Parts: sequence; structure tokens; C-alpha cells
Amino acid sequence: MKKKFISLAALSFSLFSTTIAYSQTDRVNTQTVWTNPDGSKGAVRVTFFAEPINGRLGIYPDYYNGRLVGKYTDDGKFVGYWVQDGGSPSCQKTVDASPYYGRVEFESKPDTEGEFIGKWGFCDRQPSYDWVGKVEQ
Repeated sequence: MKKKFISLAALSFSLFSTTIAYSQTDRVNTQTVWTNPDGSKGAVRVTFFAEPINGRLGIYPDYYNGRLVGKYTDDGKFVGYWVQDGGSPSCQKTVDASPYYGRVEFESKPDTEGEFIGKWGFCDRQPSYDWVGKVEQ
């Protein structure tokens, strides 16, 4: 099995069903914090999936039905898009049927277990804002 983002293959997972209508699969819940363009911070719980569910590798449903679409690279990074059903700005094209999206990249934080670092941006611009997280215990 390929090395997955935040060492998903190495973490112990429990199979459970959720009320968000996603089927059973390996998943990991994280607490994340991102930096906004004005320097303020935002926080959201993100659930990452080891394998795609409906094309999604992660969700943060409490924030405009937020989801992560993309792929895990061979070296264990996640590259793709954050997508929401609302917010701003509205982009010129759509990703996962929404004009509210941006590029995102995550990778395991060196010398830590269960922590990751990443960058995010708006629309198709290069990700430049911090987004960090840690697996919930």
C-alpha cells in the first residue's frame, strides 16, 4: 500500500458509519487551523479518508459543506482543492460543482506523528496561506 497523507496506512483506524451519509471506510479526524489573508485564524474539524468517497478525500461539513478533492501523491502528500457551497470569492470556473474553491497542499509535519502542515489559496492561484492540523486523540 502506498504511503498516505499523515501516514494514514500506519495509523490505527476504526470502521464506523457516520450520519453524513458516507459509507464505512478508513478515516481520521483532525483539528485544523488556517491563516486568513488578513492574518486572522480560523479553525475547523476535517475528516480525511484513506480512499475517495464520491471523489472526496476529506470533508469539513460544518463550513458550507466543505470538502477536499484531489489525490495523495506517491510521497504521501495531499494535493487538490478545498471546495465549499458558499463563501467568497466566487471563481471563474467550478470544481466539484461549485465556484467556491481553492488549491490546497498538505504533507506530514517532519519529526511528528499525526500532525500536518499545508498551504491553501483561492481559485487557481498558488496556495500561499498556512493550514495546519493534528489528528484527534
